[in-house]
Amino acid sequence: MHFKDLTPYTYMARYSEYGAKNIGWLKAGEDFPKNPPDDDLLDALWETIKHPAIRTRGMHRCDQCNKKIREERYKNQTLLLGSNEIRIFHKEGDIFAAPNMIFHYVYIHHYNPPLKFREAVLYCAQNLDWYKSKSNDHIQLCEENPLNLVRIPDSVKRSWLRRGVSPLKTPPTKAEEPQ
Repeated sequence: MHFKDLTPYTYMARYSEYGAKNIGWLKAGEDFPKNPPDDDLLDALWETIKHPAIRTRGMHRCDQCNKKIREERYKNQTLLLGSNEIRIFHKEGDIFAAPNMIFHYVYIHHYNPPLKFREAVLYCAQNLDWYKSKSNDHIQLCEENPLNLVRIPDSVKRSWLRRGVSPLKTPPTKAEEPQ
């Protein structure tokens, strides 16, 4: 599965609400920014992928290696990769959706995610209790969201969000809209 960085997350419809942006959905043959990662970023990514937001079915392979990655070792620890997603929260409000394979992409293939994502990962790893709580709250909100039951066009949802309307409430009438 491939999505360009910072495009709206749409992979799993029930979790596509609230403006999450794609990060790290790489595919063979598609160029991506590269830079050797520093230890702080790797450590922070490792901590965040230990707390997946969504467990998916099946295993995703690394298209760069052309082999199925089931386990990744880092600093004497091993984690299963390829079947989970993480959510990363920037303190300014951005939400990023990434496969847990992002660790492998950064560590082995030197994928260089956008700066705002890197900042957010470092912040989340330094505030793990906040991060885990925020991630759980976000997923629970998506799962309880009635918009998942009825397909509302993305353009309508985006206009609601721009106007500060919660998708969990009825949108305001023209008379109620802030001027």
